[in-house]
Amino acid sequence: MTKNFLKFYKVIVRVLSLFLLLTLVYIFIVLMIKTNELGFVKSFVALAFLISFTFFTLQHISLKELEGLESKVKKMTIENKIKEDLLKKSNIEEVFAILKNYFKNLNCVLEVFIKDKNEVIPKKNSANKNINQSDLEDVVKCKFGDLECIFIIKSLSNKTDMHEVKNSLENFLPLIETLITIKENRENIEKQQNYLLRINNLIEYSIKISNTLVLEETYMWIIKASSVLFGADSVSILDTSNGKGLYRFLGSKGLDLEKLTEIENKINSPYFGEHIDAIVKTGKINYIPNTNEFPGWAVTSENSKSWLGIPLSDLENNVFIVINIGKDIPNYYTIDDVKFAETFQKTVNIAITKNLLLERYRMDSITDPLTKLYNRREFENRLLYEITQAQRYQTKFTLLLMDLDRFKSLNDTFGHLVGDTFLREFADVLRNSIRASDIAFRIGGDEFAAILTHADKIKAVQIAKRIKSNLSKIDLGVSFKPSVSIGIKEYNNESRDELIIECDKLLYVEKLRSHGS
Repeated sequence: MTKNFLKFYKVIVRVLSLFLLLTLVYIFIVLMIKTNELGFVKSFVALAFLISFTFFTLQHISLKELEGLESKVKKMTIENKIKEDLLKKSNIEEVFAILKNYFKNLNCVLEVFIKDKNEVIPKKNSANKNINQSDLEDVVKCKFGDLECIFIIKSLSNKTDMHEVKNSLENFLPLIETLITIKENRENIEKQQNYLLRINNLIEYSIKISNTLVLEETYMWIIKASSVLFGADSVSILDTSNGKGLYRFLGSKGLDLEKLTEIENKINSPYFGEHIDAIVKTGKINYIPNTNEFPGWAVTSENSKSWLGIPLSDLENNVFIVINIGKDIPNYYTIDDVKFAETFQKTVNIAITKNLLLERYRMDSITDPLTKLYNRREFENRLLYEITQAQRYQTKFTLLLMDLDRFKSLNDTFGHLVGDTFLREFADVLRNSIRASDIAFRIGGDEFAAILTHADKIKAVQIAKRIKSNLSKIDLGVSFKPSVSIGIKEYNNESRDELIIECDKLLYVEKLRSHGS
């Protein structure tokens, strides 16, 4: 509208100028014809010149004013359009990119820097160079909350009005501050919403964990909860209750058995696993932002990643479980994630307490208090289970029944304290002589049993020899040579009671043979 008005005004001014000139020429010609007074003509010419000069001067001034007004309106229009574009952007990078493009049209280069403490860090797409403020002439500083920005304006032409350019930049600063404030508020709201969602999910998972009855199911829900709440690529649960060298995984997600075994072997070695050892020692959460930069990390075929280790405590407040949470992106987890991990740790520990108590009561009911081996009740249940599995999947297993030789004589001669020591020592020998998949029991006073899974009689004989050999090495501190008689019976479709009776007969034969010798 202003542009059209300016054109119209210029046309009017030109018409009036032409009309004025023609009028003066006409009057001059009439005066020259009708008068002979030269002085009067000179006076008229001087007056006409003065009138013309005044008119054209006013005309020039008014045109300049109008052109200036047009320039200002044009600039305001462009700036308003830029502001509209800025309001549509949610990314601060895009905001700065639009501003840079705008100042490029003004024959200027705009560089944006974010000042952090004593460092000046170039924003993306800015020149990557060190800035010394004292060497800069055209600098605009501003602070938006905790964010301090440095805008550097460089002219590409000597004709550029830098004062006008700076004023133009300052016109955008309030809007930039508003956009940054809106962005920060939006991020804070999203952060709070995500935190509330996380807490709600944590509550739901803690209820599910509390409702479990056995620890195996508890561990499964802990793995699920960790995976969801931390967006993890891999989660595993490590049993640390037996100390360094005996760490073992109880379950995992996102890690195959081969990789899990590889990790387990390495963290149990003296050269790796410091991150786990520190958790067990301090009971505190451990965070490694980038495992490639941690010298004690067990290097495997895994990619570099972020790792969170969260300890869980038993009823005596000792670390017995470490939850390993991995993300295949270095520096993925933030301070907020570590703080949430503390909330997660406390919540899960409360939820798991009931399960630990139940497990303790259950173990007390199926465990012999002296030797810590499973008792007769558990022996009968496990034997029935193994028979069912063997019948269903056509697998093998072998039963060992053991009786300590001359145990009554030991008790009568040296007392029950020595006898109890012998029972505990033999339990340790039995545990260390069988395989990890096998199960040992104390089924009577000096009677023991072992179920050797997936083992035929040949393998069972080898294990029985190992038990006898290891038993012969123990020293009870008295003049007594420990020995044991062992009955060996491979399962062959018998019932539970039939299998026990057959194995007991073989034990009796073995005992007679050993006494005879």
